[in-house]
Amino acid sequence: MLLNTFTTWVIVLGVLLASSVTSTGQTLKGCGVLINSNGNILTSTQVIGEPSDSIVVQLWQGDRYPATIVSIDKATGMVLLSIPEHQNMCAHLRLKHDKVILPKYNERSNVIGYLQGEFEPRGALIGEVNDPNKPAGHFRVRMGSAYNCPGAPILDENAFLIGIIDKGTTESDTVQHDENYMPPAIYGLDASLILPCLDLAKVGVTYTNKRDPYKLKQLRDPMERIEKTVYIGSVFTVLIFN
Repeated sequence: MLLNTFTTWVIVLGVLLASSVTSTGQTLKGCGVLINSNGNILTSTQVIGEPSDSIVVQLWQGDRYPATIVSIDKATGMVLLSIPEHQNMCAHLRLKHDKVILPKYNERSNVIGYLQGEFEPRGALIGEVNDPNKPAGHFRVRMGSAYNCPGAPILDENAFLIGIIDKGTTESDTVQHDENYMPPAIYGLDASLILPCLDLAKVGVTYTNKRDPYKLKQLRDPMERIEKTVYIGSVFTVLIFN
């Protein structure tokens, strides 16, 4: 039943996202994640670019709403948006008793995103979490190919939010080292950056102290677990047009 439900959702999402241009001529800039029931959305500054009054957010079911910028935190590289619509489904940030649980090296994760407007989740292992070439709060997502989805949420195996993609990459970013293909480095922004950004904007985030709020561990089939994680994540992932 889960597989059939997931397949149906992929078909529906594919139809809804057939075009990456809105009726007003706006183009798809990236993704964002709903972080509370008040309609607040977290995304990357790479998605918004220059502040604009014409930002449109598309939810998973295809509904579109005008979005306003609540705050831009250039120090962390994140933007907080708001839409005039309360949400029943939003991401749970991975915290424990209000304390941050950071991504771990080689931890399995799922990135829920829309590659050039088409629904395409990816599984990946977490790479460097203290990369000396990056500021604190950045961690590498070890994907084997380009993933042009800035602002896309990164989920752990229990579908908790552990970060968002900092900026997207394209095939032109590929590094050729000798004769070997080197995929472009993709980085996420973790909760140590997310929480200060939200505190600065005086906006709350949804979290729970339950270890398995979506009851994913009871699914013995690894593929079922991944598919349900992707299904859950797709509901609180949004597309952002500008």
